[in-house]
Amino acid sequence: MYLTEAPQLNRSQRDLTGQAGIRYCQQDGNMKTTQYFEYRRRRPDRVQIRNEWIQYVNENPQRIENQSDGRIRKWAKIEEVDKYLRIILLEDG
Repeated sequence: MYLTEAPQLNRSQRDLTGQAGIRYCQQDGNMKTTQYFEYRRRRPDRVQIRNEWIQYVNENPQRIENQSDGRIRKWAKIEEVDKYLRIILLEDG
């Protein structure tokens, strides 16, 4: 999930979200996240993103795009900040 463009990841960073390395964390009881997501969320430009915004985008996307690796990108406008939020879901949704 990003409010800005994602940086290119090196091989070791990509491996954190690869199928073999996925470890889920439970957030607020109903949203599964990866450890990589939790790590990236601590960045100063990401801390303002709220869980309810992520859930809103997941449930009310204005645009959906399937990636070649099976992941799903969803976008929606967050009116509170007048920006679009993109989330990326693993292929299992």
